[in-house]
Amino acid sequence: SEKGPITVINSVQGLLVLAIGSKIMMFFFEDEKRLTDKAFIDSQIFITSMATMKNYILIGDINKSISLLMWKNIAKTLSLLSKDSNSLSIIANEYTLLGNDLGIVAIDDENNIHHFLYQNVEKKGYLLTAISKGNCSSSVTDILRIRLNTIVSSDDKKS
Repeated sequence: SEKGPITVINSVQGLLVLAIGSKIMMFFFEDEKRLTDKAFIDSQIFITSMATMKNYILIGDINKSISLLMWKNIAKTLSLLSKDSNSLSIIANEYTLLGNDLGIVAIDDENNIHHFLYQNVEKKGYLLTAISKGNCSSSVTDILRIRLNTIVSSDDKKS
């Protein structure tokens, strides 16, 4: 049993994902009565944000930027795929999909918006790569991902 405050709660493939300090823990309900731990991984310093998509877990840290994790259900393991090497104090993070590329947006404590791609870098494998940075003039505390549907105009339907 872990001691400390739960800073973030989310879910992946029916499992409850908790951030407790620097640790990510995954639980499931056994017999719909008891919460049983399934897996854990130690992270950086203190987890401030989390986003999930399919079997991916994106975490933001108070001092060590972002990390991308993957839950492997068959092996029952939680593994680190990649992390940003910058020292950023992340307030919020979320996924973006850019065609076939997995993108990540993160907001730091100075209201800077960071955009990363998880992509194959020649001779290095898949890495989180910073592709842009901007500043938001107002305070941001959360990011909401919204799926946009493509609108087809009547002119496009005729062709």
